[in-house]
Amino acid sequence: MSVNMDELRHQVMINQFVLTAGCAADQAKQLLQAAHWQFETALSSFFQEANIPSHHHQMRVLELEADESPHIFVDVDEAGFNLTNVRRHGRNIIGHQATVDVPGQRGGNITMCAAICGNGVLSHIPIIGPYNTQRLLKFLETLYKDLIPENERGLVRNDLPMYVIVWDNVSFHHSNTVREWFVAHPRFLMEFLPPYSPFLYPTEEFFSAWRWKVYDHRPHDQLSLLGAMDAGCEDITADCCRGWLRHAKIYFPLLHCKGGYQV
Repeated sequence: MSVNMDELRHQVMINQFVLTAGCAADQAKQLLQAAHWQFETALSSFFQEANIPSHHHQMRVLELEADESPHIFVDVDEAGFNLTNVRRHGRNIIGHQATVDVPGQRGGNITMCAAICGNGVLSHIPIIGPYNTQRLLKFLETLYKDLIPENERGLVRNDLPMYVIVWDNVSFHHSNTVREWFVAHPRFLMEFLPPYSPFLYPTEEFFSAWRWKVYDHRPHDQLSLLGAMDAGCEDITADCCRGWLRHAKIYFPLLHCKGGYQV
């Protein structure tokens, strides 16, 4: 029995390591075995071998938090969805067969771009197809109007908050057009998350919870799916967002001043 429990515990650790580091299960198992199943030691080894300069993100965040002007961090990410992702099982009354309506076709891919911060879910826009530079600019304009009151637009003062857009390194986030947009909106800054660091992405946890909220609305066609994706965002509370942001920050003490991780 104890052997089976140890195997189960090790498998859980491997799964958690894969989710945290974004590596393959075989590599996770090798690192954990070499570290005698000490999770943080194995995590340290992984990032030291990968030589990922994650320390820059930590130092930048701490620097902005200590700045005289208030800085509000806004995490932005995109996630795809289609009708094959909805629930395809039902519950039955005792003595009766379970029946449930399911979509007959897959439908087109729909991408949700959403922004979260400590105050909860901010702008969220689902579109048919993938996001690109032009669609991202429209999202940023919506986010700007949602965050900056009309009487403050164009003003830059020490008493007015700055908004730091934190996102991943997808190619169109680095485009010149997007950089020009930030230059034209001086109260918005952008900060890129380090690669291979999903544990620093609070939006990963947001979208994981959001998918279950979408399932609960039982979309059956593309129009109802669009509505369910919006409604799923509305169901996410500010407390949940603050919890995901705190969870990402617990990894900051592990960041080494020269890159990689220390225990």
